[in-house]
Amino acid sequence: DDLGLAGGTWGSATPSVRTQDLKAAGASSNYARFLVQLPWEYVAGQAVKLRFKAGMITTVAGTSAFLDCEAFKLQGDPDDAIGSDLVSTAQTTMNSLTFADIDFTVTPTSLSPGDILAVRIRTIVTDGASGTAVIAGITSAKLVCDVR
Repeated sequence: DDLGLAGGTWGSATPSVRTQDLKAAGASSNYARFLVQLPWEYVAGQAVKLRFKAGMITTVAGTSAFLDCEAFKLQGDPDDAIGSDLVSTAQTTMNSLTFADIDFTVTPTSLSPGDILAVRIRTIVTDGASGTAVIAGITSAKLVCDVR
């Protein structure tokens, strides 16, 4: 949706999914969506997490910066309803220049090997009047789950 992939300088900077400069923008939300498939080795009903390494690039937000995540199990037919959000973790702060892992727990009750999750992440950044660029970034996204 709104978050974009920034390649960085080849060989010296980590690529990241990031916001535009939000300095003095007030409260703003930016989104990205993707699909992820549970591996065929996944043990049905066991632990599933979505892990993002996230933080702020250049300057922290003057007020706050959060990362939020939603995940829905696809049912197969594109016209099928997808049910409710399976993520049980609340939005988590990412307002630090030191990037850190942020885990979002997915309720695994109805999950099986090969299931596909539709995932949407959102950055919620509030900045009043910073003098330098305020950019939220995510440098990795991982599926962490129990496998046999």
